[in-house]
Amino acid sequence: MKIILPIFLLLSFLPVQAEASEIFGLISTNPAAPTVNPPAADSEQTGQPIPPVPSGQNQTGATALWPSANLTTYEKNQILKNTEKTDTGVKVLGAYYYPDGSLVRGPDKKIFVIFGRYKTLIHNLIALQKYHGQEIISISAEEISGFIPRQCRPGDLIREKGGVKIFFVQKNGKEYVPNLTILRQHYSGQKIHNLDKDEMGKY
Repeated sequence: MKIILPIFLLLSFLPVQAEASEIFGLISTNPAAPTVNPPAADSEQTGQPIPPVPSGQNQTGATALWPSANLTTYEKNQILKNTEKTDTGVKVLGAYYYPDGSLVRGPDKKIFVIFGRYKTLIHNLIALQKYHGQEIISISAEEISGFIPRQCRPGDLIREKGGVKIFFVQKNGKEYVPNLTILRQHYSGQKIHNLDKDEMGKY
């Protein structure tokens, strides 16, 4: 009887130890116990996305974003490197760049519309009506002279003198109008500007 009692007590204690090991994250001795995974170390292991950096804080490392730069135009949502922002544009190495479609006026009172590094003269008040309500920026003669003059603006139709191919002027270059059907469907009644070879080379 004295031998049976210690054996009984020992057997009754073993399951408690197994349950306790599961609670404290140790390897279980109970084959029927469910698998318990240790907590993940970071969000990569859990499969959850890394929370974004809160607004106003800097993010460093390989994933940090570098400001986008465009040295021909300035958009309000862009940040240019090594520039000085002004009320009307951005100063880059002594030259000013304005948003495409800006109206500028020099000391001689002539008004131009700006696209990239090009300027197109607004010849009369009828043409100016296209920009009704838009601010006209007064700039110096030196700044005006920094833009390359050209006759036409994005949206115009152009053709080289003596040629037959017609092109549609885009913001950056020109697009060939392949046939009369497209010309009638999309540009019916629109003036075609006949330009010399040197002028055509600006588009």
